[in-house]
Amino acid sequence: MELTVTAKSYVRDLFCMADKVDVKASVAEGMVSLLPGESIVLHIATGNVDAMLLVNVELGDPCVALLEEHEEMPVLAIADASVVGNLPSLSSTDADAVRQAVRYLYDLGHRQIARVSGLESLAHSYIRDSAFADVATELGMRYRCLHTDYTPETGSEATKRLLAFPEHPTAIIYDNDVMALAGLGVAASQGIKVPEEISIMSWDDSFMCTAAYPNLTAMGRDVVDTGKQAAGLLLKLIGGERVGHLMEEPYELRARASTSPAPAAE
Repeated sequence: MELTVTAKSYVRDLFCMADKVDVKASVAEGMVSLLPGESIVLHIATGNVDAMLLVNVELGDPCVALLEEHEEMPVLAIADASVVGNLPSLSSTDADAVRQAVRYLYDLGHRQIARVSGLESLAHSYIRDSAFADVATELGMRYRCLHTDYTPETGSEATKRLLAFPEHPTAIIYDNDVMALAGLGVAASQGIKVPEEISIMSWDDSFMCTAAYPNLTAMGRDVVDTGKQAAGLLLKLIGGERVGHLMEEPYELRARASTSPAPAAE
């Protein structure tokens, strides 16, 4: 994203990353990124920035309504169109990707699966959770979903809880790569073989997925290209062009050594 915007001579004062902020708080002039507790209102009023990028949108997020009221501030939401009102948005195909991942495990013979999700308040978590429950129910699979804060510590704790059930899942889908790696560690510490006894999948591919042993199956996409696309859309908005609700390229299921047929199907 930085390469794209600096090529257009926007080095500073381009956009704010608005993420769970307090719209009434104050912030020193000249800031170009919003941290929790900082104010969108001040940036709009002072003209400190030329555009805003809204990320990690929550269900009923007050930032959405505020930014809808201030049409003078170009803003792009990285979120599903269903939760951003009239704001321009760039969405990922979360629900379709979840269905693809679950059906992949179903075809491998897995009938008891789990999802280690992120924060329940985030809109994309809700979308993924709903799709996960829907497709698992449709296929007659038993499923569990635990929520975390995306850290390896909470990923480990969720894995321990899932493996403590007498009939634990034979496959777990993690909402990021670091939690999937933590899940690998928990399985190893308990003497559970991956993928012979349990399959593990990561959401969003990374070099860590290919560096892990066994290599992690992952739902992948080109995040660099997404950043370039988002930056290009911001520049269009700054230039006065209209931008609607756009979709990223679909996720790709990248099957690797961490998934295999369920034990009962062997």
